[in-house]
Amino acid sequence: DLELVDSWPSRSGKPSWVIYDPLRNSYFRIGYTYFVFLSHWSLSAVGKIKEAAEQHLKRRIDLDEISEFVSFLFESQLTSTSVGEGYRPLFERAERSRKGLFSTALHGYLFFKIPLWRPEHFLSLTWPVVRFFFNGPAACFFAFCGVLGLYFTSRQWTAFQDTFTSLLSLQGFLFYSFSLIFVKVLHELGHAFMAHRHGVKVSIIGVAFLVLMPIMYTDTSDAWRLKSKAKRLQIDAAGIMVELALACVATLLWVFLPDGGVRTAEFSVAAVSWTLSLLVNLNPFMKFDGYYILSDALGLQNLQSRSFALARWRLREVLIGLGKPTPERLDA
Repeated sequence: DLELVDSWPSRSGKPSWVIYDPLRNSYFRIGYTYFVFLSHWSLSAVGKIKEAAEQHLKRRIDLDEISEFVSFLFESQLTSTSVGEGYRPLFERAERSRKGLFSTALHGYLFFKIPLWRPEHFLSLTWPVVRFFFNGPAACFFAFCGVLGLYFTSRQWTAFQDTFTSLLSLQGFLFYSFSLIFVKVLHELGHAFMAHRHGVKVSIIGVAFLVLMPIMYTDTSDAWRLKSKAKRLQIDAAGIMVELALACVATLLWVFLPDGGVRTAEFSVAAVSWTLSLLVNLNPFMKFDGYYILSDALGLQNLQSRSFALARWRLREVLIGLGKPTPERLDA
């Protein structure tokens, strides 16, 4: 059931591939050496795989390389259990991953997801209507609105501050709350529509809870199939671009609308959009859009876990001086 898909080249320029597990909707990226091992996997013996890989790669293969590859396959659950082993390896793996009641409650409290909607049919129906928002002329129009809005807002700075103060009331809080929901829904639809534009399947739109704070999410894992870095970056940045477009239009409308509920609503949309886009979503140190934009731009997957591992290694070396090697080669 596994699929092997051509992927974008590694940072060194070598070809790479992605193993797709449709049952878990998971992707595993492998380099050229692992691809060679996998292409000779049917030989079913380490010695034969080593000999064939050496002939193909034109270099000596360390048995540890093959051992690491086998460990990767088993740990990623990409192998089938042989008849002789039966169910025991799967059972032992499940036992190792089993968490206690306290650990389950702790991690469940910190982060969990609730899938809500499979949007593929909706995206197909509505794409002809919204597609003109996802092109160059539309981006120029929104940017023009933003420049005008910010210029006129600077001429009415006192009124802008007074409107901000009105958000401290109960009515202002309700305006802000509804604006936040409205902006976040359009943010996720931005990711979904951009993915649909590039032929990427959007499997789920749902709500994730980060320390019980609800955050909408869109599953665009299928973007791993795209070889084009530009297209992946467009999907990563689509939510932010939608928010900035909303901010530009709402800011310009606020300038010309008379005082009242509609003007306060436009101010709320503008405030939410500018704040979330520039302070939260673009922050690469939080696992939001900015993190994935940076990861795809640098061509470094699992950037958070790898950087944490490197930081722990560096801290231990500075404080204790264990003399251990780096978790990974930084030039790889």
